[in-house]
Amino acid sequence: MNNTNKKILIIGSVNTDISYLKAFLFDIHKKGISLIYWGDNETLLELFKSNNWSFEKMHFFKVNKFFTTTKWLMQLFYLLKLNKKLKIIMSLQNISTLIISNNAKLFISSMIIKRGLKLNWLEIPTETATSVLSLKKISKKANLITFSSIDRNNLKKAGYGGHFKTIEPGLDLKNLKRQDSIFQGLARLDHPKRKFFTIGTITPLNNHRLEILFKAIARAQEVIPNIHLVIVGGGPEKKTLMWLAKRMGIESSVWLVGEQANKRKWLENLDLYLSINQEITIDDLFFTLEAMAAKLPIIANFGSGLDDLVFEGKNGYLTCMNDSEVIAQYIINIEQDAKLKERLGQASLDRVTKHFNLEQMSIQFEKII
Repeated sequence: MNNTNKKILIIGSVNTDISYLKAFLFDIHKKGISLIYWGDNETLLELFKSNNWSFEKMHFFKVNKFFTTTKWLMQLFYLLKLNKKLKIIMSLQNISTLIISNNAKLFISSMIIKRGLKLNWLEIPTETATSVLSLKKISKKANLITFSSIDRNNLKKAGYGGHFKTIEPGLDLKNLKRQDSIFQGLARLDHPKRKFFTIGTITPLNNHRLEILFKAIARAQEVIPNIHLVIVGGGPEKKTLMWLAKRMGIESSVWLVGEQANKRKWLENLDLYLSINQEITIDDLFFTLEAMAAKLPIIANFGSGLDDLVFEGKNGYLTCMNDSEVIAQYIINIEQDAKLKERLGQASLDRVTKHFNLEQMSIQFEKII
């Protein structure tokens, strides 16, 4: 496919951390596709600025009951500015648009359609759910690009139309580097001769399912006395959770390490990765892929959006994260059966390598855009 002179105009303001898309944008740019960004996502603004890619800082306000007259006037200013720029963009050949937030979709999709530009919506996990009727109507004129079949099906059930396209998220496996984790040092310091079975998860500390997970750990500890749980995530609930862990008799097994700029460093010393979130973010999606690339078995919540990544009994298990007994049994089974753990972990790595690599993701995206 010849991408010479092809251009993609990315529009939208999202609060979601989309750092994991940076490698993807670099990859398609290397293939000769020019990128332009209009919005105010800090990750994208910094990326475009540092690489001297074309960008324009614009804000798209979220429509809600707090949408004041002042916000309407400010939004109108940006829309008029954007409309003038679209006239200039129309003079460019071989250009498509990619809208990444609901507020931008609502305000400018019709404008783009009238200008005759190709309309693509990128449905970022947790950014897709909205009941705005006009947005559902506009969607029939767009390509709706999702990262999972769950997101695609949920949009269809919600009444969205259009052309649904699902691409498999991909990692840049060549540049996926390992680092020693702080936990490794702590483990050696406290118990230099002890072998741990370590489970990791990423979630905000206000997740009500952490109590269920603690119960699962307490149950598994009866069989696996050297079990440890590492929770990456922040929030003011740390004291409450440590009190809960103490009450359950697992305080020495639980590590609340807070927010981490580089979550990947914790993978090196994990034996198992567990995702307990019901609604996954794009961060959850890509970090689960990194856990798979680290050759870890995965236990994930059924119907959360990880169903395309985790094949039941192949590289992990999909279950209901409201049942501590079931979670505990999966943990025990994996710890007690070394061959099972190795088989699940190898299948995780094989699956990422074959289906969820950056090259595959870019190829799928280019065919749509």
